[in-house]
Amino acid sequence: MQLLVIFMIILGISASPVRRQLEVRADTANAPSASLGSNGFSSLSNSIFSGLASVFSQFQSNFPSLSFAPSGQPGAPSTNQPNQPANQPVNQPANQPANTHATAAFTFVTVYQTVAQPSTQSGNQPGNQPGNQPGNQPGNQPGNQPNFGATQTAQTSTQTTQQGFQPSSQPSSQPGNQPGNQPGNQPGNQPGNQPGSQPGSQPGNQASTFAQPSVQASQYSQQSQSIPSAAAPQGSSSSSSPIASGLPGQLKYVSQGDSGQTYDKLWTRFWDLSSSKWNSRDSRCTGPYKEPVVWEQAVVGRSVTNSKNLQQIQQTISNLLNYQNSNVKAFSASTAKDEDIYTDDNAQVAWVFLEAYQQTNNQQYLQVAQDIVSFLQSQWASGNGGVYWQYKKSYVASISTVESALAALMLYDVNHDSNLLTFAQNCMDYMFKYLQDPSDHLFYDGVDTSSNSVNKGKLTYTVGVALSVLVRLAKASGNSYWTDQANTLAAAAMNPKGAFFTNGYWNNQLEYVYLLFSGFTDLINSGSASQDYKDALGKQAAYIFTYLQDPSDLNLYFGEIAETSQQAYGNFKSAFPSSSTTYQGGGQTCSGTVEKSLMINAAAQQILQTINIVG
Repeated sequence: MQLLVIFMIILGISASPVRRQLEVRADTANAPSASLGSNGFSSLSNSIFSGLASVFSQFQSNFPSLSFAPSGQPGAPSTNQPNQPANQPVNQPANQPANTHATAAFTFVTVYQTVAQPSTQSGNQPGNQPGNQPGNQPGNQPGNQPNFGATQTAQTSTQTTQQGFQPSSQPSSQPGNQPGNQPGNQPGNQPGNQPGSQPGSQPGNQASTFAQPSVQASQYSQQSQSIPSAAAPQGSSSSSSPIASGLPGQLKYVSQGDSGQTYDKLWTRFWDLSSSKWNSRDSRCTGPYKEPVVWEQAVVGRSVTNSKNLQQIQQTISNLLNYQNSNVKAFSASTAKDEDIYTDDNAQVAWVFLEAYQQTNNQQYLQVAQDIVSFLQSQWASGNGGVYWQYKKSYVASISTVESALAALMLYDVNHDSNLLTFAQNCMDYMFKYLQDPSDHLFYDGVDTSSNSVNKGKLTYTVGVALSVLVRLAKASGNSYWTDQANTLAAAAMNPKGAFFTNGYWNNQLEYVYLLFSGFTDLINSGSASQDYKDALGKQAAYIFTYLQDPSDLNLYFGEIAETSQQAYGNFKSAFPSSSTTYQGGGQTCSGTVEKSLMINAAAQQILQTINIVG
């Protein structure tokens, strides 16, 4: 008993300073010598350690039934105590590797802390350092960059839990409102633009003059998959949300990991590793390389710039440069680099280069964007105005006009050239005066200036881009007129009896409607719109997630219900038995799944991302 009293006295003297040393070392891992104290303290502690080791030896011989073995040995104290500092070797003084006295003292101190004085110091548990959990870095979540609108603070997504969306019993019957009803006016449908028709013009034949940016370590999907989803469908995880059969009409809501999963699939299925370029052909299908048109390159380019992966941005930019017509300083529809040039395609290419510039600060990317915007301004039509849709042609399209305005405003955010702001205002003035339908406030497709004939077809992407433009104009000018126009247009686009709706949901293909999602995202994040749009947007995305995702090829999508797989169409008909939509087939089957489209899935990825942004 006398020995035990002596032991406890010595332990009380020695434990406190050694414990303080361990706490200091936990906060100064890069400066281990800072915790050793003065030479006097070191000498004193060595003397204490020597006496303590001797007492310990005699104590063990007198009380053999008690065990004070080091952690990991039989009889050691449990390492699962929540308040016990981890027994990491890093906490040993680095300059005393052979000091057995220190080792003995450290073992005693560990026992003392566990039994007599549990640690209350927060932050010494491994992994409890704030900010070190994966995905908890503010602003690093994928998709937190608004696609079009003014800079917004990234919002954490809160999942919508409402079940279903009541389908409308009044399908749209307005003629001319279905996409594709405008002969010759759909971008990308130009004869002669089929990939591969230009021998020797395959991408990759032009050496890139742009500096190689450094590779970014973090991947888009790694960021997104690290976020737990509180609203993933029952029986699924946030990293892979399967389409549950569920009840007819029951929607499955988008979780934050879904956009990253689709982004990964884009690279797996459409990036050609052998040639380092995007391939319009699904890699599951056999056949030669299929060159994407520049519109496809631009759509997938925005998914890539939003990912913030610098290497992938550089690779995609290098692909795009193979389409550049150096004489016109604009981008051709194909790598022929001829005068088959479309202004709406070029506006989207400008968006990609501007966003790539923001990610890399590469001045050459900015210069390309400036050249494109100058080209777009040069395409202002004589007479009433508007932006020509095709180089050296007479058709003025609503989409080319609003997309050119958006490109100008995105450049305005960089250089603050007031001429760009004026150009964008002129574009929207033209749209409201000449191309807006007064009956429903939506926009017509365009007008042929050679005959003044108006194409009254209506597409969702025109309204979506217009919303993004109006949000930016309101911010740049401070004029509430633009905000009022945006809200009027948004109400028209959300009218369930309007031209954009069938079965209670937007009826346009994904390669068009994704820009409507982006426009609403900008409007919602501007704070000047009804928050009811937030729920409505979530339901529209849930419809796509539930019925346009391939149940046999998760995280990849079809463009429209009529062109899905038989299984996906069957799920849709179970939910909407009275729908007049007929199955037309989803294309060829490759390796057990229906062939997928590069552009449709890039558009789907951006739709999923907008839901992350608005929350």
